[in-house]
Amino acid sequence: MKKLSVSLFMLTVITLLCAEDFSFMDDFSKYTTEGSVTANWMLASDKWKVVNGAFTSLCEGKEFTVVKNAPAGTDIKAEAVITIKKGLADQWKIAGVIIFQNPSNYWHVALVEGPKQFKEAHFIELSQNYNGQWNYNKNVNTIDEKSISEWKFNTPYRVRLVMNTAGITGTVKAMDGSLVWEKQLQFTADAVKSGKPGVDSSYVDSEFREFRTKVK
Repeated sequence: MKKLSVSLFMLTVITLLCAEDFSFMDDFSKYTTEGSVTANWMLASDKWKVVNGAFTSLCEGKEFTVVKNAPAGTDIKAEAVITIKKGLADQWKIAGVIIFQNPSNYWHVALVEGPKQFKEAHFIELSQNYNGQWNYNKNVNTIDEKSISEWKFNTPYRVRLVMNTAGITGTVKAMDGSLVWEKQLQFTADAVKSGKPGVDSSYVDSEFREFRTKVK
């Protein structure tokens, strides 16, 4: 009886631990009607649509779209294949992967194009909005950063964001697996250390494919 009780206890513990893990993959091929994507995604507006097997955005301003059934976690992996076709305005333009609490508190790793004032430069950023303070970095240390090349229009990139209680890493790779950019940050104080996975976009014609995430 004692062995049985121990076995049942261990089974319960394992079940509870497994229940805390959430995994989700979406290749955007299964949506048959325009509105069916809302079964899995919390859309910010009607600027988000599934077209020819891609999750597309034509947002005129920054918008966030998160996985509908994902829990908020502290150990998160999220990635998507992102293609930016063109800019839509003379603004800061982005498309990225997010770990999101609310519009004032989130992380993203994103492909960015500056406005004409900044020569429409292309770069990649791992940035935090902390209590409404954009690009807040007083609660992190940079551990490592590699910048191999800049991103290009009409070229797909695998964009990945990984966070745990120690820190956060953003990675961008070409489709052949070669590294384009990577940055690793260590938390040093209170920060955005939890959230839900998703994507964001602002002032670009962007496509998202092969989204996948795991949340603990």
